Amino acid sequence: MLVSNIRLKNWRNFQSLDLPLRDVTYVLGPNASGKSNLLDALRFLRDVGKTKGGGLQAAIAERGGISKVRCLHARRDPEVEIDIEISHELDQPPVWRYVLAFKPEGKGAQRLLVSREQVWKEGQLLLNRPDAKDDADVVLRTQTHLEQIQTNISFREVVEFLSEITYLHLVPQLLRFGERLADIDLRMILLGKDFGAFVQDAGEDQKLAPDQNFKSPVVGGTTV
Repeated sequence: MLVSNIRLKNWRNFQSLDLPLRDVTYVLGPNASGKSNLLDALRFLRDVGKTKGGGLQAAIAERGGISKVRCLHARRDPEVEIDIEISHELDQPPVWRYVLAFKPEGKGAQRLLVSREQVWKEGQLLLNRPDAKDDADVVLRTQTHLEQIQTNISFREVVEFLSEITYLHLVPQLLRFGERLADIDLRMILLGKDFGAFVQDAGEDQKLAPDQNFKSPVVGGTTV
């Protein structure tokens, strides 16, 4: 399966986006143009659906809170929405569609609540929240059905698909130090973590500042 379309509303620097995808999609652009933010929308859904340490609240907290996730232009409409379509093959109608929207409660404890969660399979609506149970107990809206094994049975295939999303961030400094890849854990490099520490440990005189570690004009191709 593959993600064949993604729609974003008020997600980071995207006030509105509707993007069809292929089996391999190359995302090109200068620094701070939104490449990583686009990819993070898929990572976010993966994190929400995690069975251990996941969930909506944890995924938002990990990103610094709703103020860091919501688009700065979202003044009148504070709702953030991610909408994906999943197909078995290219140029075929989507088999699955998952929609998740959320926003602050706006009063009292300022809880983050699910404002809409929908699951479609082959054009048939399987899940449509908020429902009567959500209306009777608003606390239920602090969690998605995606993250709960007792409620995602009918679309478990979507959960398992999202759980396999991997984000590989190749930093340009690898071109300089490629001959030393054998000295470190390749997974650390692919994830773009602690590269400055690697350079320091390798005995380089030049140290990389934290904000220089991951600058790249291209975030390559991502296959989901």
